[in-house]
Amino acid sequence: MSHGRPGSSGWLFGAAVAVAVGSLTAAAQPQTPTLSTSTSPAIESPEILRKPPPATNPWPEKVRAAVRAIYPELFATPAADSVTLVVVALNSDGTVYKSTKRAMGAETVDTSQKTYDAVGVDLGDFQAVGTTGPSDGTEAIVLGNSDIGASVAIRLNASAQAQDPVEIFYGVLYSTLDPKRPTSQVRTAVQKRYAHLVRRPKAGMFERVTVYMTAAGGIDRAKTDTLNLAERQPAFLAPDDFLVLGLTPDQVGAIGQTVISEGAGTPHDPSRVLLINYAWPRKSFEGPAQPVANQFAFATSDGGVTLAIVNHYIADAFTAPESAPEPWILLDHDGKVLRAGRFSSSDWQHMTEPLSALFPGMRMQQCSFAAVTDAAGKSVMVNFVWLAPDSPVPDVVGNPTGAK
Repeated sequence: MSHGRPGSSGWLFGAAVAVAVGSLTAAAQPQTPTLSTSTSPAIESPEILRKPPPATNPWPEKVRAAVRAIYPELFATPAADSVTLVVVALNSDGTVYKSTKRAMGAETVDTSQKTYDAVGVDLGDFQAVGTTGPSDGTEAIVLGNSDIGASVAIRLNASAQAQDPVEIFYGVLYSTLDPKRPTSQVRTAVQKRYAHLVRRPKAGMFERVTVYMTAAGGIDRAKTDTLNLAERQPAFLAPDDFLVLGLTPDQVGAIGQTVISEGAGTPHDPSRVLLINYAWPRKSFEGPAQPVANQFAFATSDGGVTLAIVNHYIADAFTAPESAPEPWILLDHDGKVLRAGRFSSSDWQHMTEPLSALFPGMRMQQCSFAAVTDAAGKSVMVNFVWLAPDSPVPDVVGNPTGAK
């Protein structure tokens, strides 16, 4: 089994996400990256440059509990030489909408539409997708779209097993799935009216449509604007966000987000994107609409802090050739930058291993990667690693100081 990093094509939450650290990787292990010989000096960050770790993901614990209840046999006496793939869709209240399981082979599995076809759900109907193993500490989550700067957060656990007998790919629905109101219908209606807005983003600026649908699947009313993903974004999309369309709260039913994405993400066929916030009419038997996670808020939507950190610590971040190894930044639990450098391999899945070798004794709690875009519109993928609160912090390479 192998896993891929989110690519620049395909819509939703990054086209592919690797299972978190501690999970089984494939019959043939990918080569572990080594660090480049040059890293930045250990200098104190300016007080303003703080990048806290991503918020704790609340879903893996609920997913594991649900899977254990459905498939207790997978956890009773797990086979040592086989892996079972579980794909599960949860309703927004944590109950199970649908799940499947099957034996895995040496194959690529990712958070793509192909994987979630097993539970018959359009990726656009999920407010979150991710992966987890059977125990705490083996989880990853993707929020957002790889075309607009996907962020993956991985929570690490030193006790995680080298391989897990169960791999779980999950999705959390915006609301109870209504086959008569699929997200694909929203994209079709918006594409028909606003195809001219499906454009290549420039300098982090994206076209966005906020739309109120009709019960029949057409567009009742809409407004367009431009979203700057470099600016701080709210964590949730709320029903009140649709009142700007002239609606009253009791008219707003199920809400969500989706993206129209075109292009291969190459110089000859660049990605073209249109962001969509949508709301369906509230049905007579439905309760008030509830806020949902904002998929257009990313690790880089922090008022420019991430970009400032990258510019300060990775001087050639936006000028190095595309073939250059990806940069990494090591931070303490409060988000202060400790060290920075570059990998010499693109195998990001094992980025914690070379860092652990470089900084013996370090206890790394969380990782993420994000596409960071400068003012000229050029993007670079940057890997961030946060230490555990009780971890020693590095003084010089290979010689950590005592715990904070």
